[in-house]
Amino acid sequence: MGAVIGAPRVSLPPGETGDWGEIRKPCASCMAQGPTPRHNCRARNRAILALEQGELSAITGGEQARPAPVDAISPQSPARLRRPCSDRMARLPSRVRHALAIAAHVLPVRLMARGSGVERESSASPRARFGLGARTLGLEPPELPRKVARRTSAGPRSRALTEKAKPARADALPDFAKKADDLEAIKQAVDGAASVGGGLWLSYLFVLFYLAVAAGAVTHADLFLENPVKLPFLNVELPLLAFFLLAPILFLFVHAYTLVHLVFLTDKAKRFDQALNTQIGDDSVAAANSHDPRIVAIAGVRGQLPSNIFIQFLAGPRDRRAGSFGWLLRLIAWSTLAVAPILLLLLFQLQFLPFHNSWITWTHRVALLADLVLIWWLWRKILAGRIESVKRRMPYGGWLVGAAFTFAAVLFSFTTATVRGEWLDTHIVRGLGSPVSLRDLIFDLPVDQTTRHRPLPFSSTLVLAGFNIYEGLNIDDPEKAKWHDFVFRARGRDLTGAIFDLAVLPKVDFAGANLQGASLDDAQLQGASFDGAQLQGASLGYAQLQGASFDNAELQGASLQEAELQGASFDRAQLQGAMLGYAQLQGAMLGDAQLQGAMLGGAELQGASLFRAQLQGATLFGAQLQGASLQWAALDATDLSGAWLWRTNTPAELGPVIRASVEWRHTLEAASVDGKTYVKALATTLRVLVCSGSGDAIDIVRGPTFPGRLRIAGPGAIDLIDDLMDKNSKGCPVARALTDDDRASLLEIKQTIPEGRK
Repeated sequence: MGAVIGAPRVSLPPGETGDWGEIRKPCASCMAQGPTPRHNCRARNRAILALEQGELSAITGGEQARPAPVDAISPQSPARLRRPCSDRMARLPSRVRHALAIAAHVLPVRLMARGSGVERESSASPRARFGLGARTLGLEPPELPRKVARRTSAGPRSRALTEKAKPARADALPDFAKKADDLEAIKQAVDGAASVGGGLWLSYLFVLFYLAVAAGAVTHADLFLENPVKLPFLNVELPLLAFFLLAPILFLFVHAYTLVHLVFLTDKAKRFDQALNTQIGDDSVAAANSHDPRIVAIAGVRGQLPSNIFIQFLAGPRDRRAGSFGWLLRLIAWSTLAVAPILLLLLFQLQFLPFHNSWITWTHRVALLADLVLIWWLWRKILAGRIESVKRRMPYGGWLVGAAFTFAAVLFSFTTATVRGEWLDTHIVRGLGSPVSLRDLIFDLPVDQTTRHRPLPFSSTLVLAGFNIYEGLNIDDPEKAKWHDFVFRARGRDLTGAIFDLAVLPKVDFAGANLQGASLDDAQLQGASFDGAQLQGASLGYAQLQGASFDNAELQGASLQEAELQGASFDRAQLQGAMLGYAQLQGAMLGDAQLQGAMLGGAELQGASLFRAQLQGATLFGAQLQGASLQWAALDATDLSGAWLWRTNTPAELGPVIRASVEWRHTLEAASVDGKTYVKALATTLRVLVCSGSGDAIDIVRGPTFPGRLRIAGPGAIDLIDDLMDKNSKGCPVARALTDDDRASLLEIKQTIPEGRK
């Protein structure tokens, strides 16, 4: 055996003898425990100290003892003999332990090869030499100064470190780890998860129905007035837009959390079933033998599971999972977690649809898509966790039903429940060219004349027939609002297609609002403001509009038949093709109004101002124009037959344009009876109106007066009708915007003309 060069004597701790033969003997504890990593022998400790002390004599200053024989330990000794006992090292003085730690990390150890007489330095690191690193000695390395790199070894790891990676024996596991396969412990885990899951499921149902009630209670009056949503039970009011924006997102998170928790519950139920099958048996196998005693045991264990719908659905007794009762459990689970969430999100979209806010509607669509993804992902995990005894492959018909339901929900949300004028409506719904869409059949059915409501409960527009603004605003005495400029402001609102028939809306500000296709028949709108509003195709027949303002409003093709418009203002209004027959326009202001092709037959325009009004092709047959001002008005091809012009500006006082128009009218009256000159001039004027490339041409063509003017033009309008019916017409660009219904109407008009039948 080799020896250590210059190894000093080691002073033994108090109470130890100096008999090295006794020291080299294994201690009693090592003999009893065997080669375990935690116990070592006395001889090994002393030999290690002898080796290390040879390098640490200057540091420790210990008392020199007689040379220690080191044949008790060598590099070839087993790893367990080179490893010191932790209890022995703990008994050393602290300064010795500190010195040994420094030696294990820093100082080299010089060794002499056995029998060669040649001194050499080991190439291994201090940690690897004889397994005497700090970890081998049971010591933690000392803290090194900052910015000083710790010495590491590129050599092989010590066997002691390798041995520590071995897995612990079964008898050394903690008590709770030994219960990993204990059926009782697994059942307790399922019971705990089921109690939490039951409360969570009830909370989820409460949120589901709570939001459904809150959203379902919103009326069209609330949407029009933007009344805050009052939450049930809490009596807390939330802003209307904030509720419909945040409520679907909140429900999406609640639904996702519930599904994730049920996935965890499913894993626990599946683990319980696996342990039950392993320790007792599978109930499907036991059921094959009616005399198998395991049937009662399995049913008893499963019957002890909590009365939770999902636990019974996943791992309950066999009789509860099969038959009609099992179908009832599945129906409850499917309806509450897969179907009801989709219906709630669609309810949000349908209830808010008449408000016509495309951004919030798109939020509803995105929430619907996200929830469908969650259901297909997490709900499948729940179904996949069912126990093997009842787990059957879902038939293709079931998957097809689920896919069909998903496709129908997405299709309904994106192509049917659309906002009028949004991209999906103009490019998908209307872009297909179908005269009747699914949205028209569901949301836009004609209003019943008796109830003033649509046949179905859903509508894409506001339906407020007979609505009273004073009642909606809780104003008991209208006189209290007499001194206000406006009772309610709906400026800039999108009210396309809204129905306000018989509504009481005096002094309401609709400035800049979009009221295209809206119906305000018989409505009381005294003093209302429609400045800059879009009223193309709107119906205001018999409406009371005294003192109303329509300055710069767009009323192409609108109907104001017999409306009461005394003192109303239409300065610079776009009234091409509008119908104002028998309207009461006494003292109305129509300066610079665009009235080309308008119908003013029988209108009462006494004292009205039509200064520089554009009346080309308009009809004022039998109109009451006493005292009216037509200064600088354009009257080309205007029908003034039967009009009352008493005290109207005389031709001498009119400008050159009016004078030319009056002379042209006298020429027409002196012409032949068939009126060929008038018909030709009228046809020319109509062509200029609709084929000039103006954006108002489509409204003039669809206006209520245009078909009648075409019939009056007779043969002179045949060429114009042919150009309008030609989709590729170069002379009349508006023909590309006409629909099949428009062309069918034009063909019908053409067939009423004798020359057009050929």
